[in-house]
Amino acid sequence: MSIKSLLHNHSLLWIAPVLDASGFADEARNFVLGIDDAGIPVHLKPIPWDVPDTELDAATRNRLEALTQRELSSDFICVNQFFPTQVPLAEAAAVNVCRTIFETDRIPADWVEPCNEYDFVWVPSEFHMAAFARSGVEEAKLRILPEAIDAQLYRQKPSPLWPRDSSSFSFLSTFVWQPRKAWDVLLEAYCREFSSDENVSLILKVFPDRDQSPADIEAEAWGFIQDRLGLSREEVPALRFFHDSIPVNDMPRLYRSADCFVLPTRGEGWGRPLMEAMACGLPVVAPTFGGQSAFMNSDNAYIVDHTVVPVSEEAAKLYPKFAGHNWAEPSLEHLRQLMRHVYSNQSQARETGRRAREHILSTFGRDQVGKWIRSII
Repeated sequence: MSIKSLLHNHSLLWIAPVLDASGFADEARNFVLGIDDAGIPVHLKPIPWDVPDTELDAATRNRLEALTQRELSSDFICVNQFFPTQVPLAEAAAVNVCRTIFETDRIPADWVEPCNEYDFVWVPSEFHMAAFARSGVEEAKLRILPEAIDAQLYRQKPSPLWPRDSSSFSFLSTFVWQPRKAWDVLLEAYCREFSSDENVSLILKVFPDRDQSPADIEAEAWGFIQDRLGLSREEVPALRFFHDSIPVNDMPRLYRSADCFVLPTRGEGWGRPLMEAMACGLPVVAPTFGGQSAFMNSDNAYIVDHTVVPVSEEAAKLYPKFAGHNWAEPSLEHLRQLMRHVYSNQSQARETGRRAREHILSTFGRDQVGKWIRSII
């Protein structure tokens, strides 16, 4: 019996951390709900991972719970949407698949053998195809399964989270506070390019990492600005930290609270906030080293120049999985130029955001997931 006929006649077992607040979990939710929408039988097995729970609406939570109760056929395809070292192969499965991601130009050495034990490894983009193959994963096992977004949610135009001042301009960035996100480059570009007397602000919706508190994050940011950049708080253009949790269905309200999304990241597995911001029609400023290369280009975004460099020793000490890898180093000067350009050419930037919105909603909606799954099995 062929794998395609297995998919036609039998079910998928999808193992993933669908209930926490990470982008990884949001990706998983859109996969399983898109598969269910497409009429492909799927049984969901949630596993814990990062943030214990997220604020899901009752309808979504009920749908996910119902999928955990689905019957599983004897000949099933098991998809482990997690890290290949964390979930064992399902011995009873007809086919074992690992759907996973990584953020640099290769994967951790201890991932290679587990990846090759799977029948297939699904990755988000061509960038990952090259990175996994470069690391030693058998190319014949690799397939591309992009990420999907709830297009219906992002087609809505909800009110912003806070009142907007039409005479001011706001940059927004949201990320986990760690070196990979290049918060140092972002703060320097913003603080060097803009002055305190300009009607501009940078809103940072950030998440702690390594047991940090919100106070720790703000202290590190202001310490960098004062010690590394030599600027006092009075000299810095408006800077706002936002630490409150936001329910999944309110994320469009966050993006609609700003005029431009900026993230000079050193590497992304996919770059979900970039995709979400584009789906809301925001002009986006970011490099394309990583999964975001699958949906960002010079027509629908402002692409920051970068060089590919070894991961710093400091970062590798904090995150040993990156040791010996390469990632992007975004150009500080080019980031400054692009942020100034968007600020000074707001009508053009809004048109770029409009093209971005059309591209994301038409190409990466959850309604595409069934087609993608059928094309790679």
